Amino acid sequence: MLKVCAYITMLIDHIGLCFFPEAMWMRAIGRVSAPIFAYGIAVGYWHTMQKGTEMRYLKRIGLFAVVSQIPYVMMTQNPLQVSIGGTFFLSLLLLIAMNRAPLVAGVSLWPLVAALILAAATVLHVDGGAMAVLMVLQCFCFIVRPGYKWWGWTACVPLHIAWAFIYSPPQPIYILAALAYPIICLMRPYDRKVVLSKRVSYAIYPVHMAIFGVARLLLCT
Repeated sequence: MLKVCAYITMLIDHIGLCFFPEAMWMRAIGRVSAPIFAYGIAVGYWHTMQKGTEMRYLKRIGLFAVVSQIPYVMMTQNPLQVSIGGTFFLSLLLLIAMNRAPLVAGVSLWPLVAALILAAATVLHVDGGAMAVLMVLQCFCFIVRPGYKWWGWTACVPLHIAWAFIYSPPQPIYILAALAYPIICLMRPYDRKVVLSKRVSYAIYPVHMAIFGVARLLLCT
């Protein structure tokens, strides 16, 4: 159910981006999709970590990022930015490093590794930047991990307030992404009622972007 909600809001956002750039309400609706996808990545990591297959999951997301990049450039017409697939690949690296980072003199190197990953997110211009990478981490820490409390989502809100104002000029629309967290918590008990196959889930993102990219090109010629 959550995936369906994420895909619907994402499609509304991308329709606005490509065909109705003045319709900011469509972009506003789309802000909800990223935290829901981030939550899904965090859940996927938790399940694969329990099975010891998190590296296989990392490779799958890496392949997804590579496959999605050309359609992403086609749709956004921005060859200098990396798609959200790259963002989530770095997010998974961050989570894996949190549990696997070596110790030096009894001190974990995870903060150093985390800083390097966040720097890479900035240098590579991944979609959403370092803030989007941290979004997966906060979903894992405050919502997915055992010991979760229903109010854990409130700890995720400050990141989105900060996210809105690190831009120049500020982008208050990003605060709307925080609305995703109560949606996640309310829909979480029913999340398995509607299940998409893995192949469909992975295909929707690059396929719709390729279609939108071609349509956008045809409309401009």
